[in-house]
Amino acid sequence: MLSFIIPEIVVLYASDGREWDRYLAEEFSQMIEFPLNIHHKQAEHLDEDYDHFHQQIPRYNAFILLISKEFLHTIQLLSHRMYALTESINPAKCLIMFCDCLETDVSDGHKRLLCGYRRCHRLVATQTDVKQFMINTVKCLSNILDLNRYKDHRVLNVSKKRYENFISIAPQFELSTDTIHTF
Repeated sequence: MLSFIIPEIVVLYASDGREWDRYLAEEFSQMIEFPLNIHHKQAEHLDEDYDHFHQQIPRYNAFILLISKEFLHTIQLLSHRMYALTESINPAKCLIMFCDCLETDVSDGHKRLLCGYRRCHRLVATQTDVKQFMINTVKCLSNILDLNRYKDHRVLNVSKKRYENFISIAPQFELSTDTIHTF
């Protein structure tokens, strides 16, 4: 039996991004050839175990920040914690996904609180082609793991067999109509 390291990924979201968090976890389990260890962290509850979470940041392989209107509001309320947290995250390990909000909704003040914002990978969730959006998300995560020398030699790929049979169920919530950013 081969042993391998399961990538550790953190999804940070606000209360209005809970559905997105669940949706991504479900889609990843359908599309990706091997498991991911996904840690789900709601921004409003960041204070509960902040010190422990902050100390664990170096061990995580990738971060997904689900940017929504409530997330933008929450980072202002928890500005000191959010700044210190994102200052500890390597932007090359971070994927920012705009969910039910646009990049234009992110003010300069938000960008200052999200250290490395301009150097993070960015995607906008769209309604036009959900399957392609999820493939782009997996490719971006794969690039993040590869660039940060994830120790497992397998590449985070969309399974060919699963891809052919993959029917992405469109989320039952609002998606942005903005375009996808390149990464």
